[in-house]
Amino acid sequence: MSDQPRPDRLFRYFPLAASDFFAQKKLWFSALEDLNDPFDALPRFDLMLESQRQHLIKSEYAFLPPEVGGDWRTFKREMERVTSDHYPDAAEAVASKLRELANGCLRLVCLSEKPDSLLMWAHYADSHRGFVVKFHPGNRLFADDEFGKVEYEARRPEVEDRDQTEKELGRMLFRKSPDWGYESEWRFVKSVNTLLRGKRRDGREKHYLDLPPDVVEAVYFGHCIPADKRDEILRSLQADEWRNVKKFVMCLDGAEYALKPVPWDEWQRRPRNFEKELTGLTRKRR
Repeated sequence: MSDQPRPDRLFRYFPLAASDFFAQKKLWFSALEDLNDPFDALPRFDLMLESQRQHLIKSEYAFLPPEVGGDWRTFKREMERVTSDHYPDAAEAVASKLRELANGCLRLVCLSEKPDSLLMWAHYADSHRGFVVKFHPGNRLFADDEFGKVEYEARRPEVEDRDQTEKELGRMLFRKSPDWGYESEWRFVKSVNTLLRGKRRDGREKHYLDLPPDVVEAVYFGHCIPADKRDEILRSLQADEWRNVKKFVMCLDGAEYALKPVPWDEWQRRPRNFEKELTGLTRKRR
């Protein structure tokens, strides 16, 4: 969908409940109704409908019976007054209908160019209790044109006429407000009839694709991930197919509001009870 070159890496933020990701080997897709932006796939139809309204007014005037009479400006002003209350509502109704149709037939996966966004760790990874997975964008999983970069623009995308192609309409899934720019998002969009359907751990039925192991390059454990969930993921990674997946722990930077990925082996060598030891040392000095 996007003409921009793909990044070298992409990441997906996961909540704590998805700790069976590596065991299940499924990439679950979301419906539009699952997303937190009500403007997703909600283009503007007001310009197109206004153009149609003006065309209708001109057509009505052209076919007025001679005995009716009346000048064009008066007729136009009166017709605009009569129809003014209906067109704004009609524009939003049509947009909502399009989003409803898209919600029924399309599913998507949202990814990011950044693994260390404080906001995204808070919003999408259970307040740093979840994890992030690094994907290779060049993998065969993302080989089609349903994969693209989100563009951030202040105005909603326009539907200009009824002759716009399906591809042009599909691009509207890749447009969002600049308020979301911090996500540096890429999207993987598929038709529901190209996906499998199954039941997740939470009991909800969703669409998915089988996950090729070679698409995953690394996993980053959240700073606050519970030990039992981290260990569940580590046990899954012991399978031979995941042997090349690198492991990191996201640690708090000592000087800045930032997260630092520390390799798993290095993190394991760190004193586990450093804060307790420091507190005890302070008390002894008193």
